[in-house]
This record gives sequence, C-alpha cells and structure tokens, in this order.
Amino acid sequence: MKAIITGGTGFIGRHVVAELLNSGVDVTVLTSILPPPQTVRTPKTTLY
Repeated sequence: MKAIITGGTGFIGRHVVAELLNSGVDVTVLTSILPPPQTVRTPKTTLY
C-alpha cells in the first residue's frame, strides 16, 4: 500500500508517518519545511 501525507513533518504528521511505516506502507510526505527534519527521513519515505 502507498500513502501521501501532507504536513508529515508536523507533530501529528510525524506520528502518522511513523505508524504507517511500522505497518509496512510506502509513504510520500509533502511538506513546506525545507530541509525536512531527520525524524521523517527513512529509506521507505519519499519527501517533496
């Protein structure tokens, strides 16, 4: 399964991304924060 998360670097978004990754979902994060925080940078996460 794949998911796109907007605001994935915010407080709630980070937790949503972590749970999806733990469930085996490939996650794409859309964020306006550049560079994105290290907390959402994983091999299974694509950041835009």
